[in-house]
Amino acid sequence: MHLPTNTPEAIQYLRQSDPVLARLMDSVPAPVYDSSGDVYYDLLSCVVDQQIHYRANRKTSFTSLLALFPGGYPHPAHLLRLPEDEVLATKLSVIKYRTVCNLATHWLTGEWNQTDWNTLADETVRQRLGALGGIGPWTTDMILLFTLGRPDVFPMDDYQLKKTLTTLYQLPADQPLTTPLATIAQRWTPYRSLACQYIWAYASLPAKTKLLLPIP
Repeated sequence: MHLPTNTPEAIQYLRQSDPVLARLMDSVPAPVYDSSGDVYYDLLSCVVDQQIHYRANRKTSFTSLLALFPGGYPHPAHLLRLPEDEVLATKLSVIKYRTVCNLATHWLTGEWNQTDWNTLADETVRQRLGALGGIGPWTTDMILLFTLGRPDVFPMDDYQLKKTLTTLYQLPADQPLTTPLATIAQRWTPYRSLACQYIWAYASLPAKTKLLLPIP
């Protein structure tokens, strides 16, 4: 059983744990995501656009890829039958093409397409996905946070997250960020996923709106 990620209790906990985050939460609505629950589909999104579709707000290469499939779903067998040049025409690089084909090949086997990912511990998910070629820690974090709805994920490698936190918490950009970011995120446990969602929502606001946020 996983903790709920967007409940009044979680929101109140974050507000009490971090005054900077509390001010930020006043400036954006509570994030809401309708998860696909589909690990394969969301992995493709991460690989193709180097971004997961829940956070995309523009026309993407993933959108172009989906247009190649009837019904808009990239079934593994169908993907592997597509001519390479047709897939590459969606602006996909050769390296990414090989990665999505590798994912499709794995999902044609029973071991992968019949896996109940919701029953696996976070670390087990990390180990299984990390064993796939082209799948790194950031992608695994996106799957845990958005696809599987795990409540306590902190994607340390996320560029937008690091950039926004550096500004909000006035961190020195010329020094290593791993320790200070981990210290900040520790305040949010066990709801680090929700805190990150608020920060991404804030990061997407117009610049003039961000200036209204009081930073201590």
